[in-house]
Parts: sequence; structure tokens; C-alpha cells
Amino acid sequence: MSLLVLAALALGAQPAEPVMRGSTLFAVDPRTEQRYPTVRVPYRPDAICYEWVVFFETENREVKVRELVELPAAPASWGDVAALELDVATDGRSAVSELSDSIADSQVSRRWCVSAGDPLGPYRIRIYLGERLLEDFQFEMVADSE
Repeated sequence: MSLLVLAALALGAQPAEPVMRGSTLFAVDPRTEQRYPTVRVPYRPDAICYEWVVFFETENREVKVRELVELPAAPASWGDVAALELDVATDGRSAVSELSDSIADSQVSRRWCVSAGDPLGPYRIRIYLGERLLEDFQFEMVADSE
């Protein structure tokens, strides 16, 4: 660590960017809130969700991240685009949003729930802090085997 950074920390200044500790993608049963790490999300409309979580060193501050979601094909619906503050691409396959959150709880996350008409295949969610890529979640929406 440079002397300049140490001096800034000694004076109580916060680092320019929060320190990321890790990340996980979960499948979530919205009825029970049971979650498990996965890279394969079963296609169960209205019965399963997926949630990404980026963990930070504990700091009491706000962060703004940009989420870029890319699907293999356009879904039947992106949901309430205005409420989710999504900018959906003209081909319907991707959307961008900005999320602001306090990291007092050491994390930033977003949950998406599987809906009728969501495409099967590879999904990709990239999370940015400014121009810095924090995480590149890649997973598959697969036919339900239940």
C-alpha cells in the first residue's frame, strides 16, 4: 500500500472504490427463501428465482453498480420496465440498469424470477462499478427435471 493511500486512510478518507470480497449466483425458492449456489437454473415459471450477490468489505456507504443482463433470446416480457428502471435493447435480448445500495450489510444484490416465456439457454449478467467489471455471472436456464 502506498504512503499516499495510508495517509488518506489515517485522515479518515475512504478508498476510492469499495473492496470486493467475492460473489455468488443463487437459485431461490421464493416461497421458502431457500437458496443454493448454482450455474443451472431450472425453468419453473413463478416458482424459482435467481439472485446474484456481490460481497464487499464492510463499509457504511452507498455504491452504484450497473447491471447488464444478456439472454439467448428475447423473453416474453421483461416485467415492469419502468419500475425496474431497465433500458431494454431494441432486439429485446439484453437490458441495462443501475442500482444504488448501501453496503453497510456488505453486499449488493438483485433477484430475477423465472416467468413464462423466458428463454432456455445461456444467460449472462455482468456487474460494473463505474467502468470496472466486478463480476461476470454466466449460467444456463434449463428445462425443469422435477
